[in-house]
Amino acid sequence: MPTVEFPDRDAATEAFQRVAQIYCATINTCGQVPAKRFLVDIHRQLVDVYGRILVLPPSDAIHSDEEELSHPSNTSLGIDIGALGFQALMDQLGGDRWYFEVFDPWELDDNHAVAGDLADDLWDVYNDLRAGLELWSQGMRESALWEWRFGFESHWGEHVTGAIRALYMLARRHDGLWG
Repeated sequence: MPTVEFPDRDAATEAFQRVAQIYCATINTCGQVPAKRFLVDIHRQLVDVYGRILVLPPSDAIHSDEEELSHPSNTSLGIDIGALGFQALMDQLGGDRWYFEVFDPWELDDNHAVAGDLADDLWDVYNDLRAGLELWSQGMRESALWEWRFGFESHWGEHVTGAIRALYMLARRHDGLWG
C-alpha cells in the first residue's frame, strides 16, 4: 500500500490539540452557562474536532513511542470533572438527552433504530480527547496524536458523529435554536 503524505502534519496536530482543549474546556462549563449557549458552543466545537481529526494521518501511519504510553506520568491537566461532571452534563441536557439513530446505515438487513445518549456521546469524546491532552501536556506529542487518531477510529468517532447529528436535529426541533 502506498504511503500517503500529510503535509503540515505538525501544524495540523497543533490545531487539533487546540480544538480538543477548547472542547474539553466547554464541557467543563456545563451547568455554569445557559443551556442554549452550551448547546451552540458544543455543537460548533464537535464539528471543529471532527473536521480537524480527518486531516491527521491514520493511526497506522503514526509511530508513537510504546514506552511513553506504558509509563505516563501522573500529572493532570486539571480538567477531570469526574462523576459530578457527567451528572452536570445530564442535567444540562435534561429532556434533550436521548435520541434514536440507525447504528449502521449501510446494514440494510438490520436497520432498526437504537437509542443514543447525547450526554454519553459528549462525555466519551471528552474523555478520549482528554487522554491525548494528558500525553500532550507531558511532551509526548506523537503518542498524543496516536491516541487521538486511534481513539477516533475505534471509539469516539461513533460518538462525535452521532452527537453532531443529534444536535443538528435538536436545533431544527427547537426552531432555530442555533440562530
